Amino acid sequence: MELIVLGSAAGGGLPQWNCAGGQSKSVWANERPPQTQASVAIGSLRDGYVVINASPDLRQQIIAT
Repeated sequence: MELIVLGSAAGGGLPQWNCAGGQSKSVWANERPPQTQASVAIGSLRDGYVVINASPDLRQQIIAT
């Protein structure tokens, strides 16, 4: 069994469209990569996976893993 972190940012991901804070600014300036919303997958290739807290970013998160 394995745990895969699919995303680790708060709801809406990072950067937040309405945020002028340091973390969002660093993404807008291409100083760090954007982050998708927090969610995890638990399971195995043999038995399948369960996604906890699936977000609208799920397709992007699966492609990135």
